[in-house]
Amino acid sequence: MVLSGWKSTAVSRLFGLSRQAAVDWIRKANQQGLDSLYDLARSGRPSRLDRAAREKLEKALLKSPQECGLERNRWNGIVVVEFLRRECQIQLKPRQARNWMKRLGFVLKRPVYRYVQASTKGVARFRRGLKKNSTES
Repeated sequence: MVLSGWKSTAVSRLFGLSRQAAVDWIRKANQQGLDSLYDLARSGRPSRLDRAAREKLEKALLKSPQECGLERNRWNGIVVVEFLRRECQIQLKPRQARNWMKRLGFVLKRPVYRYVQASTKGVARFRRGLKKNSTES
């Protein structure tokens, strides 16, 4: 794009980058060639979840834990740890399990507690009892 006459400001807007980041990329490409812009393999500990385990976890997260043989109502880090230990013989910490859930596009939601709505008959009885108690004071 820059070679065809685009300004660095326009390139940065197009890719959602800061202008300085676009300038840095252009400078690096000019000095080291276009191949220098590709991401290189990074060092670090390899993931404990291989492709098969990831796919198995993703399929399981689409179901309820009960359908996967776990006696829980909703997925969280501890339930994912238990699932991976049983199904894939992989040990993770709950925090790592939550990170994997997030990477796979799932979010943790807290349960919503709803109070039972009283019937009109019960409300009337409660109010009558309340009035009787309040006059005695």
